[in-house]
Amino acid sequence: MTASRSFLEPGTHSIDRVTPRQRPDGTWVIDWSLRLPSGRLLSKRSQGPTKTLARGRAKRTAERLLATGGAASLSPGMPITRFITEVAVPSIECAGLAPATVRLYLTAADRLAARFRGLSVAGALTYPECARALQSISAAHGYGAAKNAKQALAAHIVAPALARSMITTTPLPAEHPIDITTGARPTVAAPRGSADLTTGHWHRVVDHLLSLDPAAGVEPPKRGRWSHADRIRKRANAIDQCLFQASTGLRLSEALGQRVDDFEDRGNDGLWLTVTKPKTTRTRTIPLLLPAVADHLRRTRLAGKADLLLPSPTDPARAWTQSASKEAMSELYVELAESLDIEPLRTLRSHAWRTVINRALIARGVDKEERVALLGHTAEVNAASYTHGRDLGPVAALVGSL
Repeated sequence: MTASRSFLEPGTHSIDRVTPRQRPDGTWVIDWSLRLPSGRLLSKRSQGPTKTLARGRAKRTAERLLATGGAASLSPGMPITRFITEVAVPSIECAGLAPATVRLYLTAADRLAARFRGLSVAGALTYPECARALQSISAAHGYGAAKNAKQALAAHIVAPALARSMITTTPLPAEHPIDITTGARPTVAAPRGSADLTTGHWHRVVDHLLSLDPAAGVEPPKRGRWSHADRIRKRANAIDQCLFQASTGLRLSEALGQRVDDFEDRGNDGLWLTVTKPKTTRTRTIPLLLPAVADHLRRTRLAGKADLLLPSPTDPARAWTQSASKEAMSELYVELAESLDIEPLRTLRSHAWRTVINRALIARGVDKEERVALLGHTAEVNAASYTHGRDLGPVAALVGSL
């Protein structure tokens, strides 16, 4: 929500009358205005992991701007991470891009900020530093991710910095293109489809995950901002996210952000969940289809206070972001493919469980309306996209807790 359009007196701001809004990645954003003593009106954006922190950062920025008259608000020496937050992210969100492109570019901005951390705008936006950052992203995430990062860097970081005279030349000259192909993380072939993931695979994956100790094999870091405990919590999140989605058929966007008090333990009738962030407009209450997963969650995630089911590994007050969960998921699913010899998991991710569950329900004779109610999609999508493999035969104990 934007601030009231009522006139701001010189030396005042609109922070206290603006309602922060939450971005898809869980962060809170506040758009506010400040009128300098000179009468000049500035429009600003601040963000934080909570509403309170976002508003606090906005007020500290307002105090700094009032103290400096706004002259030092954007300078070559400002941290590049703050420039990305205050300039690049709003530029991406307001550029009229397709939603999928916005998500890709915001992820790219986060990755660039991580690699530029500690540098100023002038220090980061040089050819050597940009090459190092883009090639690091290419090595870690592949050519496609590096290409997205390069496009976001050019259009939403370099261009605004040039326009504000924070740098004088582009660090991305056309005559000396940065090589993001050599050393890129290899990509795998596109999946043949979720039909390759069977009900047998499903039960093997769940049984294997339930047997894992999240701390096993997690080495203490030699350096970096992640502690050993952070890494273990990240591993535990990946395991439990996979179990949670495999036992409910929830989409990733639905699974993230669920809270402990969204669950209802009905004893012999099983563990039920109210999906409070459905992709569709209708909230739905569904059972966990696998009693073993329900018991696991009762002992672990549901045994504490009524808080986030899958919090950030480094901040329990914040929900795990989609970009972070996807990266952890990618690592886990490839590991499962190798350790369990389930080749489809090299390319398929959590959405595939919806297909497996829907096929199993069809094989058990569950009618279309109940499948739609469980999975939260339209009858047309259910009929059009999830009918492959109706001849797979009986499925063992899929809905035994219902």
